[in-house]
Amino acid sequence: MAPRTRTWRNFSRRASEIDNIVLNYLREVERFMQYPPKAFRSCRGILTLEKKYGRDRLVAACVCADQKLQYGYQALHEVLELGEDTDFLPDEDGKVQPNVTSPTPLTHKNIRGREYYRKDNQ
Repeated sequence: MAPRTRTWRNFSRRASEIDNIVLNYLREVERFMQYPPKAFRSCRGILTLEKKYGRDRLVAACVCADQKLQYGYQALHEVLELGEDTDFLPDEDGKVQPNVTSPTPLTHKNIRGREYYRKDNQ
């Protein structure tokens, strides 16, 4: 068996021990990254994040980053550092609460809202 195949199997085994969500995220990282050594390093780094942040936060961060379509170590590390994964953490019952809050609308002087386009051309 080639060393590369054995290593990817080790990644798959370790990720599936954590959660299938992490396994699917690593597969997406491998598919997303065009250069295999970069994908390898990214997956290795992602698996080491479990030591610093814990299993639950890593799984929640994978869900969050996958939802944002951001794949790789840097994307996942940023989600964990900014605490964006907290919406996806399970509560005491082990259930993840759905995100029911709608995103706040952007306000900026260059962003015209729908009111601007509703005006009559007077």
